[in-house]
Amino acid sequence: MEKYGRITNPGIVKFERTFPNEIVEVWDYLTDSEKRGLWLASGEMRMAVGGEVTLIFQHRNLSTQEDAVPEKFKEKADGEIMKEEIIRLDPPNLVSFTWSGDSMVTFELSRKGDQTHLILTHQNLGKNKGTLIGVCSGWHTHLNILSDRLEGLEPKGFWTTYNDLEAEYVQRIAANT
Repeated sequence: MEKYGRITNPGIVKFERTFPNEIVEVWDYLTDSEKRGLWLASGEMRMAVGGEVTLIFQHRNLSTQEDAVPEKFKEKADGEIMKEEIIRLDPPNLVSFTWSGDSMVTFELSRKGDQTHLILTHQNLGKNKGTLIGVCSGWHTHLNILSDRLEGLEPKGFWTTYNDLEAEYVQRIAANT
């Protein structure tokens, strides 16, 4: 399975991962504030269609490894808070919510053999290459951290990983457009 995000249609990015964990355990990492805060962003999620999702990003807390914040993200070095809304919900298999304005993120979980299959789709991103590169690099980094957390490993520093992946996605997206 390709670990890189794929642009499946204009403005739509899709990632797929498999984990040896049960669906309920992965679901908890998507929806429980404390567990989500270990790989993405903490914050309450009112589990109902129309429910508010608060995402409190603290990238420096996602790993014990020190790494420098890239200059273009310095204004967010102390964190960022997003308020979103759940659009679709089918626990423990699907949660979909708004993301930073007009876009939307969907997490779908299913069982494949003895593994849990995750499909993350981020849509309504537009066609701006910089946006697509940033979204792909960010989600790829966060999913790497989720994978490490589910395996009981200490993840690499967020920004170090992000910078490496951003360089990869610059090439990948340029080659596909």
